[in-house]
Amino acid sequence: MPSAAHSVHTIHDTIWKPAPPTDPEFTHKLWATVNGMTTRSSSKKELGNGRTRRTRQGADPGTEEIPPSERSTIADTPATTELEMASVAESRITVRSKKPKKIPGPRETGFLDAVLRLHRVDIDLKVKPSSGAFEYFGTDSNTNYSELEGLQYIKIWLDTTQTNRVDITAEYKEMVMLKLCEDEFATFAKENFLKGSRRADFVSGDERFRIQRLVNPSLPPDAPSLWEQPPCMDNVPVWNWDVRPDFSYWLSFRGFNEDWQAEIQGVTYVKKKVACPYFATEFKHDDDPEASISPAINQVASAGCIALYNRFCLWRTALDSKFKNWTPTPFHEIRHFGLIFVGGSISVWVLKPVQGEDGEWAGCTMERLGSGDCADSAHSTGKLME
Repeated sequence: MPSAAHSVHTIHDTIWKPAPPTDPEFTHKLWATVNGMTTRSSSKKELGNGRTRRTRQGADPGTEEIPPSERSTIADTPATTELEMASVAESRITVRSKKPKKIPGPRETGFLDAVLRLHRVDIDLKVKPSSGAFEYFGTDSNTNYSELEGLQYIKIWLDTTQTNRVDITAEYKEMVMLKLCEDEFATFAKENFLKGSRRADFVSGDERFRIQRLVNPSLPPDAPSLWEQPPCMDNVPVWNWDVRPDFSYWLSFRGFNEDWQAEIQGVTYVKKKVACPYFATEFKHDDDPEASISPAINQVASAGCIALYNRFCLWRTALDSKFKNWTPTPFHEIRHFGLIFVGGSISVWVLKPVQGEDGEWAGCTMERLGSGDCADSAHSTGKLME
């Protein structure tokens, strides 16, 4: 066992061992190498065969990325020192790690400019006077839809009595005061406004279209199934168009016989025995209405645009068909509707296609039909029910 004196002596020798002498010649060569690399990183760089490369205006020469046309020249230059070898390796890593620019989604800032405008979606945000749904659709305000011939089989009509309007308004006021979450507002609206029919109910083979509600459906473009994304102005797809509205209403053909159902799948997109979505709804929290309304509008606009485009394609296909024993739908009746809830506040929208001189799709417009606040008055609640 070593003695204490021996241990102290060993530690002393380890700590106070003199540093090796410097090598002035090696240090001089190292700085010469660094200086040469800095010179090659200036605004003009000689790359061989008389070619030069300019640095981007305002860019840091030391961090400039190497253009593809110059990578092979620099990469093939023999590295004479370890420092140069490390520099070449770092340049290769910088080139390979560059990622494509991320396209914003409907809930992100910049979606309007990056996606909607490139697809010719023109949104008019102005609030305009509204005469109500009855005048817009040309119906009588005293009409009871559930008693109209041909509509008795639809079971999602609302209770529009004044008592029910007052009760719903009072509930909205309470929910807003308690600052409940978005899902609470969506659930309440689903129970009182956006009802859905039972899928298991018996349906006679009367070949009438019925209404079906879908909640948060996944709808990525599927060209073989006739669900295509609208064309972009520069013919370069910039977004995947996988739109998932909170609620949407479709036409159900469960009353059709099986032969007719197969025919429908051959002319338009079918999802779970429904087709042709015509109404989309989006919910947002009311903590910051100004921040919430834009993503909601983007979501309704994108959901409405792709649905309207495919409806337009179906209409054009029908016009070009050889069958003459039918009356085409007038162009001005091709529409898609949207409803936005921000807490108790509502806004109703309509999207209409724009037809070019060649008769093809040229984008669409989106404008506000009306607005109100279900937590403010029973009158606004009644206007929504209409």
